[in-house]
Amino acid sequence: MSRRYHLTTAGLISLVFLAGGLLSESTRQMLRWSREVPAIEWLWRSWCAHWVHLDLNHSLLNVAGFLLVTAWLSTAITLSGWAVVVVVAIAAIDFGLWWLTRFEWYVGASALIHALAAAGITVKVFDGERFSRWVALLGLLKLASEQFVFPVTLVGGAIAAVDAHLFGAVAGVLCGSVFAATGWCRARSATLS
Repeated sequence: MSRRYHLTTAGLISLVFLAGGLLSESTRQMLRWSREVPAIEWLWRSWCAHWVHLDLNHSLLNVAGFLLVTAWLSTAITLSGWAVVVVVAIAAIDFGLWWLTRFEWYVGASALIHALAAAGITVKVFDGERFSRWVALLGLLKLASEQFVFPVTLVGGAIAAVDAHLFGAVAGVLCGSVFAATGWCRARSATLS
């Protein structure tokens, strides 16, 4: 697929993220990931929570991050590969939040964006791209600082779910490693023979 197709897809996804920031508080509460809901409802909320945001500012931050990631990494993996990363990441983030944290609820795309970035960067590191190695190191430092040093406060005072960032990044590294090692879901021009 062409870079233009990837970027057009990213633009459409960004519009969904923006729409997720414009929802009313009652709609947001109905769509967020939550421990307090029945299992069947938790299943669809676990998907929806990653497209919903606290407010428009939160949405704009996620859109900016998403567009930066896709501008650089969109052609590292095929669209079907990116879809695999999304599904694996959402499962990892949701189950990580459930079993490894005490979060009562969650919304936002930042953990999913961490997964996408980690997958693309991992593929580029395997391909030997020097710049990607530096970005990977900065990413590790960012995740470590979130876990051990600085809590992340969003515009408006909300605390970011940094554990979710870690779960997303781990899922992305695992997907990117599989793609790089097997050639599966790799763009043809990037696949090694």
